[in-house]
Amino acid sequence: LGDDACTVRALELAATHYPKPDIWNNLMTLMLRANASSENALLNIYRLSFEVGAMRRGDDYTEMAQRAIEKGLPGEAQRTLEAAFAAKVFTEKRDIDRNQRLLNSAKERAAADRASLAKQDRDAAANKSADADIRVGQAYMSYGQYPQAVAALQRGIGKGTATDPAEAQLVLGIAHLRGGNKAEAAKAFRTVKGDQDMQRIAKLWSLRAQ
Repeated sequence: LGDDACTVRALELAATHYPKPDIWNNLMTLMLRANASSENALLNIYRLSFEVGAMRRGDDYTEMAQRAIEKGLPGEAQRTLEAAFAAKVFTEKRDIDRNQRLLNSAKERAAADRASLAKQDRDAAANKSADADIRVGQAYMSYGQYPQAVAALQRGIGKGTATDPAEAQLVLGIAHLRGGNKAEAAKAFRTVKGDQDMQRIAKLWSLRAQ
């Protein structure tokens, strides 16, 4: 009947009780289609899709990497593309070449980003704006530095000036989860409010945290 909203709700129930890869794959496909116009939602859906092993097409990895770069997160782009090449999802030479160039660019940017991250962290802490803290927190997360990611994200959220507080809270939950703290992750996901797209994504991340 083309009722994507109802299909998503049914798949959410299926993922709750029978979290099989095919169910997650179908759920992520529908979520991406339903949120095609939402920049922040799309990157976070890709993050979840990556986490649950539902990335199937090479274009998904490319799109996720490009969105991460646009958001100032070259480390996340590098991690995404390295996973894509390891999984051998690119089969056409033009796709391999294009994504290798994208990976090389991400590596260069990530090296510079990582080298200056401590200074970025100090500068963000001294700034009244929360967005710099949240960007730094996401950068730490992309490099696997989860305690630092949590600290920066909590600092930014605490300032109360985030442009997108729902996304900030969602990312905090992801950082907790990747750092092995499921209880704090679940708590952070429950507090995502004010944005229906982010709330739905947070609900799915909560399923992953169980």
